[in-house]
Amino acid sequence: MKHSIRWIPGLVVACAICLLVAYRIAYHRGYEGGYKNGTVDAIGRCRFEQSVAFLAALQCVRAGDIPKATLQMESSCFDSAHIYYKDPAPAGEVSEWGQAQGLATYPDAATIKTVAQELLKYRAAYRTNSADWNEMERKLVVELAKIK
Repeated sequence: MKHSIRWIPGLVVACAICLLVAYRIAYHRGYEGGYKNGTVDAIGRCRFEQSVAFLAALQCVRAGDIPKATLQMESSCFDSAHIYYKDPAPAGEVSEWGQAQGLATYPDAATIKTVAQELLKYRAAYRTNSADWNEMERKLVVELAKIK
């Protein structure tokens, strides 16, 4: 009886170590398989959604509704810009994630700054009424203010 009681704490410790190791392996596999693959899939869907947004804008142009087409294209542009400027990619060689987006290289700091300045100029010229801005456009203002 005393002999079996001595084994119980050892078994409990061994089980705890095995559980910790299994947890770390499962966490790592879940991250690699779930997050990264999900991100690549989301990029593909985003491209599809962008194509649909541009198709809708083109249909408005062909129908003669230029203001609606312009609003749709601005919304798509500002949404994409907010997503990028919130977490800009480093300059240089593209990761596997970037290659899945179809990029050969990331833009350098000068290009990023130039595009940010052009966005600011466009908004200063054509989007002066902040009441017309959507939530992503308001968030973009914050991200563009960080670019100097």
